[in-house]
Amino acid sequence: MNLVARNLNNVVFVLDLSQPASLVLVTQNIKQFISRGIPVRFGLVPLVSSSDSPNSITTEMAQVVWYLVDKIGRGQAIKFLQDVSCSRLSSREC
Repeated sequence: MNLVARNLNNVVFVLDLSQPASLVLVTQNIKQFISRGIPVRFGLVPLVSSSDSPNSITTEMAQVVWYLVDKIGRGQAIKFLQDVSCSRLSSREC
């Protein structure tokens, strides 16, 4: 992709961070775009559970990622997601 204008393309993902496929999307696919310097701005909206239980794994993963981004930065949050992804998908190479 040629650089036409800064931040011309925006992509927003709404993902359930408790699902392995979502973790792979963030830790492998999006990370490749960022590392290559492709001019696309990414946004991640964690999906939260609408059930009566506020302690669902979906909601807790969203809270953990929000905390990590807020306190120590996006890079460490992505590293955390990569570690979780590797532990859940033992058959994939990390």
